[in-house]
Amino acid sequence: MTVTKPTVGGAIDEITKALETFDAHERQTILTTVCALLKIALPSGAGAQPIPAGAVRIEPAKAPSAQPGLSPDIDIKTLKNEKQPSSAREMACVVAYYLSEIEGQPTINAADIEKYFKQAGFKLPQAVEQVLPDAKKAGYFELESRGVYKLNRVGYNAVVHSMPRKTKD
Repeated sequence: MTVTKPTVGGAIDEITKALETFDAHERQTILTTVCALLKIALPSGAGAQPIPAGAVRIEPAKAPSAQPGLSPDIDIKTLKNEKQPSSAREMACVVAYYLSEIEGQPTINAADIEKYFKQAGFKLPQAVEQVLPDAKKAGYFELESRGVYKLNRVGYNAVVHSMPRKTKD
């Protein structure tokens, strides 16, 4: 079976159709993450092409940010690189923080761990399903329901105030 390469216009139509159901902030997050994964830059400012009349301009939503200076359109890989978690538990806290503060999703589960660890380029643990129970035992999460966890104050403070770890000179 031979797969034919779509035309540029066809690819644009497919991408546009896929993004139609998302709000502006979600679209921006998707595009930013895809561009980072493909190692291409999004045009911005004066270098961007003009938007035709009647076209929809995708603007990042101004989501409230609990951490000063945290951009509402930051992707998980950038946040991981900024926070430099040293364990799967710490990375779970970073993912939960990202989901709650940037994506507006207050809870996290094992599927989120696998998805966002991969997106961030963080090594997957052997037992993905054990990361959140272990992080709860360490005091970073509260159990919301079976398999569903919420970052607590300890976990939040670990991400915001203790990452990256400061090195002693």
